[in-house]
Amino acid sequence: MSRWLRVSVVLAAAAFVVTFRVHAVGDDAEPASAAAPLSAERASALQSDTAAKPTTTVRLAPVVELPALSKEPRAKVVAREKAEKKARAARAKQKKAEAARKKKAAAARKKKEAAARKRAAQAPRKAVAAPPRVAATPVPQVRPTAPTYTPPAPKPKSGYVGKDFDSKG
Repeated sequence: MSRWLRVSVVLAAAAFVVTFRVHAVGDDAEPASAAAPLSAERASALQSDTAAKPTTTVRLAPVVELPALSKEPRAKVVAREKAEKKARAARAKQKKAEAARKKKAAAARKKKEAAARKRAAQAPRKAVAAPPRVAATPVPQVRPTAPTYTPPAPKPKSGYVGKDFDSKG
């Protein structure tokens, strides 16, 4: 548990206890007197309270009873069981037929694949064509020559005289 969760749980518990004690302050007089020994006045007051209340007998309201349930006739039970048995047998037969169909299809597929492999093995193999030969290009012959000097081209003169900030005026 994180520290803040524990702190908030403790604070919530403390707030609950404080609230409970504040609201229970007015009710302390009766339980304290109930714990004290029974005096003669209190005993007579208790007797007068119980005598003042008349006892009533509580009776349940009458209700309509449910009719007695009767058993299902034996013939219906036997007919239902027979129909269920017939349905189970039909499902089993259908399941068997489906399995046989799948098995037959798998065998046919395997047979077809084996025939294809056999044909591929017996077929004459094509020779793999070698890539066409490319004639080698002759290596150029380099003849050493003496370097010659070529002077750079003259730069055109501009009308700029040398004023600051490229001002031409």
